[in-house]
Amino acid sequence: MTQPITPDEMREAEATTPASNLTRTPGGSIADRLNQLKTSGEEQWKQRVGKKDDLICSPEVVVKLRGKSGESAARPTSIADRLNQIESAKSTWKVRVEESDVKRFTVAGKLAQSDTSVDSPLVQKLKNLPKNEEPSSNGNSPLASPVTPTKEAIAKIPLPKEIIHDPTVTVEAAKPKPAQDEEEEEPPVQVSVPSIAEEMDKILAVKSIDDIHDTVEMTADDFDNIFIEANDILPTFRKLRPKRKTKAKSVNPLKTMAQRVDIKQEYTQVQLGTAEKEFKRMKKEHLARGAGFAQAALAGLASNENFKQVELRRSDSASSPHGQRLDPFTDLMLLHVKGRRMVQTRLVEPHGRSINSGDCYILVTPDKIIQWEGQFANVIEKAKASEIAGYIYQKKDLGCKKCPEVQTVTQARDHLGAGKAFWAALQGDKQCQAAGPDSEDELYESSMTRANMIYRLEGNALLPCEEFWGATPKHAMLKRNQVFVFDFGPEFYVWQGKAVSKEERKLGMKLAKQLYEKGYDYSMSAVSPFSPLRKDGGLPTQADKRPTWAIFGKVNQNMETILFREKFADWPDSSRLIGVKGQDSTENLQKEAVAELKPFDAAQMLPLNAAPVSLKLDGAHVGRGVKWSEDMQGFIKTQEIVTLEVTVWHVLEYEHCKLPALSRGQFHEGDTYVVRWQYMITNANLKSLKGSAARNSLTGRERCAYFFWQGNSSTINEKGASALMTVELDELKQLENQRERCVRVLQGKEPPCFLNLFAGSMMVHIGKREDPDTNTLGAWRLYCVRGDYDNEICLQEIPVSIEHLRSRSSLLLLNVKTGLVYIWHGAKSPTHIREACRNVVQRLQENTPLELSLHKGATLTAVEVNEGEEKSEIWAALDSRDRKSYHSLLTDPLPYRHTIRLFHMSSVNMMFEVHEQLNPSRVPDLPSPFPFLQADLYKSSQPALYMVDNHHCVYLWQGWWPVGSDDTENVHTGSATARFDRDRRCAMHTVLHYCRVKDSANPPPAYLVCAGVEPKHFTTLFPHWEVDEVVREIALEEGKSEGYQEKLETVLERLSQTRYSLARLQERPLPEGVDPLKLEAYLSDAEFQDILEMDREEFYQLPAWKQKVEKQRVGLF
Repeated sequence: MTQPITPDEMREAEATTPASNLTRTPGGSIADRLNQLKTSGEEQWKQRVGKKDDLICSPEVVVKLRGKSGESAARPTSIADRLNQIESAKSTWKVRVEESDVKRFTVAGKLAQSDTSVDSPLVQKLKNLPKNEEPSSNGNSPLASPVTPTKEAIAKIPLPKEIIHDPTVTVEAAKPKPAQDEEEEEPPVQVSVPSIAEEMDKILAVKSIDDIHDTVEMTADDFDNIFIEANDILPTFRKLRPKRKTKAKSVNPLKTMAQRVDIKQEYTQVQLGTAEKEFKRMKKEHLARGAGFAQAALAGLASNENFKQVELRRSDSASSPHGQRLDPFTDLMLLHVKGRRMVQTRLVEPHGRSINSGDCYILVTPDKIIQWEGQFANVIEKAKASEIAGYIYQKKDLGCKKCPEVQTVTQARDHLGAGKAFWAALQGDKQCQAAGPDSEDELYESSMTRANMIYRLEGNALLPCEEFWGATPKHAMLKRNQVFVFDFGPEFYVWQGKAVSKEERKLGMKLAKQLYEKGYDYSMSAVSPFSPLRKDGGLPTQADKRPTWAIFGKVNQNMETILFREKFADWPDSSRLIGVKGQDSTENLQKEAVAELKPFDAAQMLPLNAAPVSLKLDGAHVGRGVKWSEDMQGFIKTQEIVTLEVTVWHVLEYEHCKLPALSRGQFHEGDTYVVRWQYMITNANLKSLKGSAARNSLTGRERCAYFFWQGNSSTINEKGASALMTVELDELKQLENQRERCVRVLQGKEPPCFLNLFAGSMMVHIGKREDPDTNTLGAWRLYCVRGDYDNEICLQEIPVSIEHLRSRSSLLLLNVKTGLVYIWHGAKSPTHIREACRNVVQRLQENTPLELSLHKGATLTAVEVNEGEEKSEIWAALDSRDRKSYHSLLTDPLPYRHTIRLFHMSSVNMMFEVHEQLNPSRVPDLPSPFPFLQADLYKSSQPALYMVDNHHCVYLWQGWWPVGSDDTENVHTGSATARFDRDRRCAMHTVLHYCRVKDSANPPPAYLVCAGVEPKHFTTLFPHWEVDEVVREIALEEGKSEGYQEKLETVLERLSQTRYSLARLQERPLPEGVDPLKLEAYLSDAEFQDILEMDREEFYQLPAWKQKVEKQRVGLF
């Protein structure tokens, strides 16, 4: 910065300046002095300023700068240096300021820190754009910059040169009719206001002489009289007033008002239609009095619509004019969410190469919604993706009706859980492009918007809608009597208003189909919406056919999908409107919701699931671990799975150890284990042209999979350690290039390929491996048999008790002191189970594991015993002889060659649904005695409802209400009880219908059983059953008894009762099925009138608070 000249510097400058330049001849005229000043300012200043070289090189010229405390830098020697210093100071201050949060936490800052951002294909395309001839909004014609492309440089897609039309059809636009609940819109009436000046002119107007036809005779005397009368008038005097500076306004108010421009000469007549609405309301009220109809029915009775002229169309595929469904969605969709201001949600190819780390994606299928968030996606994209995914889940939109929840996956963890399902659903290998620059978002928004093509059906042709061509559509453009065609590239919609005639609908679909089949042409557009961000170029910018994953859908008014709505900038969101709740609106909604809940169709529950059991690893099916056959369009391709090696580790919280070969397959329910399976998939049954086995039948790469098995009694830390161990093993690090797969296996839910690894020698023992005190103490051990195929048999140790005997299976009773093994066969045990038990004992005799804890010198000796032929030693080990303890089937004449079926019943979104639970190791050709466990019922969200089909009888199992505590929320509320009672009624109707459909001539009996007090003949349907004391206490407190069982018809009749006396409603507990919030509804009409002193109609017209007061007064609250 420049500094003022000090007195010392001034004296030094005067001493070095010649005297001729310091002195001037005084005197002279003013004109002379002015001339001297002019000459000195224009010419002589050059003599006083030295040359630049002289200032720098001459040793005689010395410029001294005064020192400044704290600075050692030299002072600039010229004005140019000082200006340079000032300019540099403008930018160097930024170095002294700490790094801002913008660089640290924004997407641009993250990209700069990671150094992974690359120039995206979109930016590269925009750099090569030609000159945009279209003027911008400010009147300038921007050019495409080769370095920094801008939004203004993107031109709209040009209008089409060819018009799609059908000259053979002449369609007249139908006059729109108002909907039933809509008022007919009339154009506003303009009423003109009469001008006051014009009216006064009419009143005070002087007629012309030609218009006066009346004659009056006048004489000279008449004029004399007028002159005499005029003299009698008093003279007027004008007072003198000072002259005004401003001109006075006109004293005529009419002229003043006429000069005002803010006063309109007309107004718009407003018609509220209050009288018509009041007449309709009175008519509905008159019809509703004593009718008991719903609001929708009353509105239909009050309408004047001629329903005879209404034609209903079928909703199947045949109703389409083109013989195919026109749903605005497909079974597999990948939605791309990108942007910053006007976030774009576009359909992209469901392939791995469509993914990049800078955006968010939503995978939508009929049964799952997965939201994938890139590493460098901004918060606006994440919020928009979450909003869209939540809407699809709540509204069951885009054909996604069976999704249990929305799963969110981040890029850093997309190799786990839902991330695997996300990449497995996409085509191709897992690949993710790098994120583009921070400016890519706004360029993408503008590019995609300017590629929008919108047509309107006018007459018999589709004409471009020039107002919204290459722009963002608006909701106001959608008229109820028009047809629009929206071409967003991969998304092609035909929008039809409610008032469009049938002929216009058919013509619009026909012309839209012709336009769709022409393909697409984005050669004149900035980018192609089919693949704007693909590095490999993606699909061509021009093609005669659109890809198969594109959408051609029909969208009706008020039925638009979320993907269609997101294309509009101002689509109204009714969910964010705050409505006014009436006094009985809540009750009406609850009544309608109750009426909509219907039982499930039992006919859909009867067919068996014939799909083969398989596990998909590394993109290939491994079946049951032995062989896998797949239909390849008529050719059955068979592959064999060859096991190369099996390794097992026992995992503790802080360490792990590798088990020896003899202990492979020996598990403890209190531990966790990691099993590595190295295998190979080979082609089977391949032959050469000569008929011999093909040489390349055994070719295939080595694969690897990891199972982490978790016991039921293992701790949370051990379960987590087993999952993390898959990335800590040294052996795993050596196989990183083989795409290992990790599978979580729960005890009792082992897949068949896992059971096959141990060739029928798998055993699960009680306790922990490292803690002998937790194992079974005593001389006897009892094992139940699970599995049906010999190579998939698993022995599960259970407590030694007679209650655990099962007549439908076989068990092993082992004496560890003597090595004696009793193979006990139940009376109804299948042949394949008996044979499997013999084979298991034979394998144990050949390779006896240490986990059996046999005493020294003891060897296994097998003895087979059938039910009813037990020896005294067996009864002594079981401590009882009472066969009723396990519900013996020894004397039952019925055959038991069936497999038990289990169905879960619940209501979701006011729809009662039933889902069959499947055994992961089910077999199609053999009866399975015990395919399910007690945990399948007790570990569900309570209270739950399950139907158990035992072929000879059917059970409806009812769960319990969890007790609330400090850590657990109390869910047993009045409204929750009412909802559960509705579910119970629907479940009972469904079960009874199931029994009738299963055998109409002789339906099996149906019973209700409750958790905690199940009867013996129900608990013996499971291989092992332990009574939960907490649940048992809850059931006993609710009035249930031990072994509770009741006919389902009796319970349903009790639940369906609608009338109770006042005394019964005042008792506690309330009768089953009674809503505690609507006790007055169960009173008879006469008792209702006597107690509340008013009828039902008067009572329900009272405000909600008044109803509560009245119910409290009579004790109904």
